[in-house]
Amino acid sequence: MYLVILPVTVLLVLAALKLDDLVQLPIWVLIALWGVVVPLVVTVALRFAKAAALMARLEKEGLI
Repeated sequence: MYLVILPVTVLLVLAALKLDDLVQLPIWVLIALWGVVVPLVVTVALRFAKAAALMARLEKEGLI
């Protein structure tokens, strides 16, 4: 799952920097925003990766 978390982390950092340059929101808004967005994005990415890995394993075993 490291191969999933690393690119997601890099994309989130780049998105945070770009958003800060474009909008220049107060720091408390950014903290609240990224406090919600980061866990949500990481959870969705991990669920998708685990589902894809499970599907691949089931296909390999001939169960699908």
